[in-house]
Amino acid sequence: MWDRDCGFITANIAISLSSCWVAGIRLLNRATSTERSDCGSSGWSLTNMRLKNYREDLLERLKDADYAAEYLAQVLAENDKAAFLMALKDVVEATGGMSAMAKRVGLKRPSLYKVFSKRGNPTLDTLQAILEALGLRVTIATAKTA
Repeated sequence: MWDRDCGFITANIAISLSSCWVAGIRLLNRATSTERSDCGSSGWSLTNMRLKNYREDLLERLKDADYAAEYLAQVLAENDKAAFLMALKDVVEATGGMSAMAKRVGLKRPSLYKVFSKRGNPTLDTLQAILEALGLRVTIATAKTA
């Protein structure tokens, strides 16, 4: 098997590097051991490693108003309205959820969900009310500093 695969690699170098790559991967797959390994003597393994939940970590960080302000500013700089609404929704969820925010801004919860939907188009008044309830505000800066 090895001779045939190696011959295939050398014969096809001039034709296509992708053929080399595919043959090389096949060769590596055959050479890979099926035995279980402990990844060295340290006893480290993926099952022992605690993976951090990204969403939980983000929501915890967004409880800090300064972090939330920078998060929203960075997303807003991308000029993607849908992404900004998702980011704002993340901040709302981190600071008590939709029900609490609806009470703070004087909207019904379904209306607030509509604001944050894919087709949501909040008015400036609604956006300012939400940001104010979060302890944030809209500011204007020159394009040079933004």
